[in-house]
Amino acid sequence: TEEEKTALKTVLNEFFTETDHGYLNDRCYQEIEKYRANTSAKARAGIASAAARKKKSTEINMRSTSVEQDDTLCLTNQEPLTNNHKPIKDITPQAMLEAMGVPKNLAKDWLAVRKAKKAAATQTAFDAIKKHAEENNYTFVQAVQIATENNWSGFKVNWLTNQGINGNAQQRGVSVSTDDAQLMNMAKELHISTTGLSKPSLVAKLNKAIGVQ
Repeated sequence: TEEEKTALKTVLNEFFTETDHGYLNDRCYQEIEKYRANTSAKARAGIASAAARKKKSTEINMRSTSVEQDDTLCLTNQEPLTNNHKPIKDITPQAMLEAMGVPKNLAKDWLAVRKAKKAAATQTAFDAIKKHAEENNYTFVQAVQIATENNWSGFKVNWLTNQGINGNAQQRGVSVSTDDAQLMNMAKELHISTTGLSKPSLVAKLNKAIGVQ
């Protein structure tokens, strides 16, 4: 209609510029150019990013190949592993005593006494005897010497009396008048079973064990 034509002409005259190529809107033209420029920039950035990723991937692959080659070379040239570790043997009671200063033959004799009396030959037991001896002015070697001479598996100063300069001593015996607790402790130290024994029988066994008739 004429009214619509008039309205269209008014819009074209107000917002558009007439050119040889038709009507153009400056704002629209600017936005279109801006969009084109932005699209081109993103495209260039995308291409650059893809190229960078490809380059990085190539470098990683090259390094990985180099490492694998080095590992292969190392494994190829590596000498076969050998097990040179020998099993560590437990130290013997004989060696324990000799390490504590006891002469070889004396250590052997005392261990025979302890074995006969079924006394454990352990470092802990030897250390306890050494400590008791030294607390009472005896050396460990003296204690072992006295114990061996008297057929004792252990060493207690209260088994001795009238102590001599050379570390030897006379033994005193026990009697039926000796305190029961003392008798039981002595039997335990000498590894004497008290099962079924009367007090006189126990006294006799203890005196025999310490060499007192």
